[in-house]
Amino acid sequence: MHKTSTPFAHYVKKTWLAVTEPVSGIVSTSRTASGTPKLPALDGLRAIAMLMVFIFHAWEYGGKHYWVVSVFQVGKVLSHFNLGVDLFIILSGFCLYWPVLHHPERFKPKQWFIRRFWRIAPAYYVSILFIVLAPLLANVLLKKLNMPAIADPPLSLLQLFSHLTFTHSFHPTTLFGIQGVYWSLGVEAQLYVLFPLALKLVNRFGIFVTIALMALISVCWHLSWPTLLPKEWHMVGEFSVLERLFQFGFGMAIAAFHHKRERILHWSLYPVAACLLILSQATFVTSSVLPLEIAFATIALALLVALLVKPHPFASFMTTKSLVFLGTISYSMYLLHQRITWGIGGTVKAILKLPDSYSFVICMVVALPIVIIISTIFYILVERRFAQGIQRKNINVTNASSGA
Repeated sequence: MHKTSTPFAHYVKKTWLAVTEPVSGIVSTSRTASGTPKLPALDGLRAIAMLMVFIFHAWEYGGKHYWVVSVFQVGKVLSHFNLGVDLFIILSGFCLYWPVLHHPERFKPKQWFIRRFWRIAPAYYVSILFIVLAPLLANVLLKKLNMPAIADPPLSLLQLFSHLTFTHSFHPTTLFGIQGVYWSLGVEAQLYVLFPLALKLVNRFGIFVTIALMALISVCWHLSWPTLLPKEWHMVGEFSVLERLFQFGFGMAIAAFHHKRERILHWSLYPVAACLLILSQATFVTSSVLPLEIAFATIALALLVALLVKPHPFASFMTTKSLVFLGTISYSMYLLHQRITWGIGGTVKAILKLPDSYSFVICMVVALPIVIIISTIFYILVERRFAQGIQRKNINVTNASSGA
């Protein structure tokens, strides 16, 4: 008796389930090495943040086309997809404060700094090597194809030193020196330095007084840097850690809210977050204190994070295997995607000579799978190796604490 072939529909259904099936509940029964409950939906949010940043750069390198569909300004909306970085900063505040809330006695600043360094620095350093070597390898291929070479300035010692020490965001010549997205790595490292101080303030004055102080610092800095800094330094002021401090504080506040008053959260916050996001895109929204475009979007994104531990459909969607996978490799994607997208976007425009709207779409379709493949390899060979080493050390520390 001949074995019948499996219908094509069965493969389609099997693939769809593999992509969309949730990996676990909103709050997983498993725990991290530090004993903190896992929140798989946070990986889903990291994926959304990463896709937003990728789409923004695909739009940027595809020609920054401001096209309009009916009355919908597609280009203007895409120009704000860099808010994915703001979501990353909110998530950073949440994820750093979440384990401290569960086990405050385990927070030791020295060991914590060492773990954070080994979590972000090795992959970051290897990615710098990739960014430097990629144009050289690409030029070899372009030369064989009789195409113009990529003009990439040589790496100076100032650029290298400032990036290796995470101080590149302090000077206009190094802020976007090696790669534009690296500015947020400098901010992230500076937030790590400020985090223990924030914890001391929380212990002394409480979480919400501390967050209010962080917001006040951001507002004061936003009002002062256009006057205090020379014009050529304005980008340094705009991308300063002080400008983003209130977003990090929002993440900490959400973690504290979850820890104490989780039951108050309700699905009705979804339309509130949606309205705030829509309002943040309105052309009439302006502010001299803090850009309402950023403030409203930050509040909206913070509300979305705040809802992720609740068993609602959107939160369940965030735990699908495809999003959790992308969220898992999101750091590797963030480190590598810009240079890859820039190269592909420039090549598409040079070869096909299409209108900007088509260049954007083709850049997205071609670059995204390439970015995912390269980032997955990078994650397995580099990022995961160091992350697993940190987890093993955390387990040893946890077991030692339990034994004591």
